[in-house]
Amino acid sequence: MRRSEEALRRSEARNQALLNAIPDLMLRISREGTFLDFRGAKGSAQTLPTGGFLGKAVHEVMPPNVADQMKAKIADTLETGAVNVFEYQIQKEDRLDYQEARIVLSWEDEVLAIVRDITERKRAEQEREALIEELRNALAQVKTLSGLLPICAACKRIRDDNGYWRQIEAYIGEHSEAEFSHGICPECARRLYPEHYKGK
Repeated sequence: MRRSEEALRRSEARNQALLNAIPDLMLRISREGTFLDFRGAKGSAQTLPTGGFLGKAVHEVMPPNVADQMKAKIADTLETGAVNVFEYQIQKEDRLDYQEARIVLSWEDEVLAIVRDITERKRAEQEREALIEELRNALAQVKTLSGLLPICAACKRIRDDNGYWRQIEAYIGEHSEAEFSHGICPECARRLYPEHYKGK
């Protein structure tokens, strides 16, 4: 008898240690969707459902869309024994928080909902997606020239994809971010305006 009692105490102690190691909010919920009991998230700013929720149904406590999701997942877990995981959003004062609920079978007519705050992860994902979108937009605006460009050996015009001969400035301007400012090199200046270079 003493051995079985000692084994039971050890088993309970192990189970309690495992529960204490879980940082998430845990909620016992009945088949009907009534909150039966809870264990708060340790070391977390995660808040509980509001308004003295024990003994109340999920539809009395949670936003309608979240309550509908939770009831459906509870029913599926009770019917199949499968673990159901879903994410939802909760409006808290001036911010939107993200939660992940894992519904597991705990008894024949009740489940355990293990709820984790994933707000920081979601915000990091959103920031990453925004950065990727910015990079895509920036790359879309970068125009590059590549391949073989047919250019006239005499007038230096470039033949475009439609077979038209274009001024080099116009062609490069359309296919890159380059802008041109016009000047004249010393050799061309001497050739075009020799009167200014006599005796020099």
